[in-house]
Amino acid sequence: MTGSHSNNSKDFSILVVDDIESIRYSIKDYLSREFRAFAAADGFEAIRICKNQPIDLVITDIRMPGMGGLQLIKILSEQYPAMKFALMTAYSVDDYIEFVRNQKVWNIIPKSTSMDLNFVQVMARKLLTNEIFGIQQYFPRAKLLDLKISDIHKMHRQLEDDVGLGPDHFYTCRICTPEENNAICDMAGDLLAHDGAPSMVRLVLEELAANAMIHAPGRSGAERPRPINRPGMPNGEYIPMADEDAFDISFGIVQDNAIVMITDYHGTVDREEILYRLERHVTPDPATGLPLGLVDTHGRGLYISREQADHLIFNIDPGKRTEIIGVLPLELRARDRAISIFQRESPG
Repeated sequence: MTGSHSNNSKDFSILVVDDIESIRYSIKDYLSREFRAFAAADGFEAIRICKNQPIDLVITDIRMPGMGGLQLIKILSEQYPAMKFALMTAYSVDDYIEFVRNQKVWNIIPKSTSMDLNFVQVMARKLLTNEIFGIQQYFPRAKLLDLKISDIHKMHRQLEDDVGLGPDHFYTCRICTPEENNAICDMAGDLLAHDGAPSMVRLVLEELAANAMIHAPGRSGAERPRPINRPGMPNGEYIPMADEDAFDISFGIVQDNAIVMITDYHGTVDREEILYRLERHVTPDPATGLPLGLVDTHGRGLYISREQADHLIFNIDPGKRTEIIGVLPLELRARDRAISIFQRESPG
């Protein structure tokens, strides 16, 4: 059975499957604030519950005694095609990228000591309600501010007086040229680092912005190539950005996290392509031992960003809009490298 489909969270049912009782009931109880939540200790119990109770989303551990999460998803996805799934694991997420791509499971939650139950709740809400955009879903205290490039120049100059970012402020600037992109990445990186962001935040911002500038626009007309401006292009090739290729760079320190976000208005990112590219970068070539994706022209920036960020979140409205959010906790010790991909479903 699967439940009804409305935007009222209480109309949705979630089943949490984990053999560790404390984890199972902690997640279930937290989700019960917003959804109808159930719990199962293994895959067999989960199947019994699904036969008697409408379930919209199953969040399951991968490795469990009896029946694990991978086998459970294969069985349930055949019986309930509309059911949605998310995986949890205490092991490397990279080991399961091929499975999730093939099974069309777009979210893997690392089970670590820093596991954020609010992150799990937001993930469930986005998967079930189709409302996927916005940083405030994760960080409700974020104060959204739209700035011009001149405003960010002024903020950057104030670093000389030890004046940094506003508390819980999240700034957005429209990027219309490659030169603006370079300038904002540099200044935003300095501002974030001043306020305690890990040094790799600049690299994440640069790679995500390059992806929006080079790959997001895709092609139009007679397969006309879109803007390209990246070091190492053959013969120094440079094609200016078209007006419709403008995108937004957003950044800030919110609730003890450094956050960067890139928003393009083409929506050409594809969730299967994301996982395929990541899979190639974590899969060694048997002949050389090097990653299969080492020489790929696409996907390296996403892989680098995911390696440096604790969470990398993709929000996609096909043909309309893509948000990519990188989250780096200020007290970053071990990165979880969570994969979260949300794609707005077409009505009906």
